[in-house]
Amino acid sequence: MRAGTGPIQMYEWTRTFHPDATAPNKVCTERHLLWAIADGNIEPNRWNDTPRKASVWLFKGIVEEIGTTLGIPLSVGPSDETHPLSDCLHPGRQASVKLNGKTVGVLGEIHPGIAKAFKLKRSRPVYLEIDRTALEAEPVLSRYAERSMHQPIMRSLAFSLPPRVTAGEVVGLMMTEGPEWLEQVDIVDLFAHDENGTPMRAVTFSLRYGNGDGDRSADSVNQASEALIAAVESNLGPKGVKLRA
Repeated sequence: MRAGTGPIQMYEWTRTFHPDATAPNKVCTERHLLWAIADGNIEPNRWNDTPRKASVWLFKGIVEEIGTTLGIPLSVGPSDETHPLSDCLHPGRQASVKLNGKTVGVLGEIHPGIAKAFKLKRSRPVYLEIDRTALEAEPVLSRYAERSMHQPIMRSLAFSLPPRVTAGEVVGLMMTEGPEWLEQVDIVDLFAHDENGTPMRAVTFSLRYGNGDGDRSADSVNQASEALIAAVESNLGPKGVKLRA
């Protein structure tokens, strides 16, 4: 990257060594893991000549595909900042990889300070790491459930997020505060901009409301969405989060 070589897409099964006097060998413990890194264009020949770039969304999708292929419930959620590499990643563009509620990995952009130290002026490398033990977990067999003939009801909400407030916090808050028939909240768009000299991110969230019986009214969905807006502004408004018109 520093030498101008790109794009880059790499992964490796490896192990890392951590000093630990209490380990059986009295020297260190080993962590077996899968890591991956990507930077630059990953699809240079798209039909509209706008190549897709490596991003945290790319690795989020990869984690979900790995979980689906292996039959294990891997998920990507808000960063809990307990992973040893959290400080090496962008504070507002990182997430935790979880398995059954336990953090088993991390993904995110390389910290701007590290990129600057290595003189990566136009690169925004993205890193992913998952513990091997998690990937070797027993597959979970899922039973087929017949799909409802009624489509879910979709809504979109966009919020401005300042530094240090992650999109995952907003997702977690809406899932907690929303009705039980709020099935899923996804992050679908991100636009970075400055607002009065402060770096901000405009993040769009897609909300999926269940409508299994086909009797969910638009008014009830709109009321639920208004309640979620109020919850986000009440809990995160003091930190600078606000609804975008």
